[in-house]
Amino acid sequence: MNTNPLVSVIMPAYNRARTLPAAIASVQGQSYGNWELIVVDDRSTDTTKDVVAELAERDNRIQYLMNDRIKGVGGARNCGMLYAKGDLIAFLDSDDEWLSFHLEETLRILRETQSDVGFALWLERQGEVLIDVFEEPHQRARLESIKRSFQQHSEDVAVMHTGLFERYVKDTLCIFHINSMVFKREKLQPGGMFLEDFHIGEDTAFMINFFDHCRISLHMKPHSIYNLSPDSLYFFIDRRKVDPDRLHLDKAVLQKLETAGLQALAFKQYLRRKIEDCDWQDRRRLLVLSSYTLARQYYTLSYIHRFEKRKGLRYCLQSMKHNVNLFNLLLLCCILFSVKKSNNFLRRPVDLW
Repeated sequence: MNTNPLVSVIMPAYNRARTLPAAIASVQGQSYGNWELIVVDDRSTDTTKDVVAELAERDNRIQYLMNDRIKGVGGARNCGMLYAKGDLIAFLDSDDEWLSFHLEETLRILRETQSDVGFALWLERQGEVLIDVFEEPHQRARLESIKRSFQQHSEDVAVMHTGLFERYVKDTLCIFHINSMVFKREKLQPGGMFLEDFHIGEDTAFMINFFDHCRISLHMKPHSIYNLSPDSLYFFIDRRKVDPDRLHLDKAVLQKLETAGLQALAFKQYLRRKIEDCDWQDRRRLLVLSSYTLARQYYTLSYIHRFEKRKGLRYCLQSMKHNVNLFNLLLLCCILFSVKKSNNFLRRPVDLW
């Protein structure tokens, strides 16, 4: 690999005039300087264009593109990739930030491991607090398991070539983030662009196209900061602090969770179709696991809407379509007979993630 390749950084933006300066500054602050930043404006109605234009006047590595129609985040990234000139492509969302060493470290690891794609971990910012979610015991255990399962290049770098997609399905490996992805442009598969009809999971659907087809390195150190914000499609609220028994009291949050849940279900159904196309030995078991996952997601939607009888019943029946179990049978009875009292047993399968 060229020791000084051009990296095309794709940044989708929609009404991000407030957050763009910090995101762009984190690209400008990279210790590796041979990059172009392509900000793809998904037809914003605020001053996004003016903010980018002012910054581009001072740094000719920054470029501005306006979509000819609103395409969503996936379509904006596709537009940027088609325009990109670099041998390598990277992504950064317009409300997040890179740590200063991200590109330099990723390119070093790609060279040393002869990898096609590089990933790294991230930090989460909630308000003024930075949280390293990978310091949690179950996350550390998961990373140690990755080291044992795949080739370990160094203490904090693992290299994965085959078996990654199956492992992702089995463990729901949430260790890959689009903001840390850097890949060789030549490895982009035909038909492997972002799915423009997805608004949640479009990044994961794109990333898993590289699993088992490319040599992938994972740096088990944070490279970026993921900002949890109220206007995020998914992380608009700290779900760990949500009481599912009181969600019905906040219709706005309830509606946003429902929308996000349905969009997440669309991705999970897409993932199931990909599993059906695989020839793994334990494919049948993984399809059963997929059915359980879909049932649990619908169960969650049913539980948080149980005070709206018609909607709660509809989601509960969808849950039972994928997997009939004691939980959704009892929830069905509670909704039918308008039982409003909280039940710790019925809360157990609820998963707001």
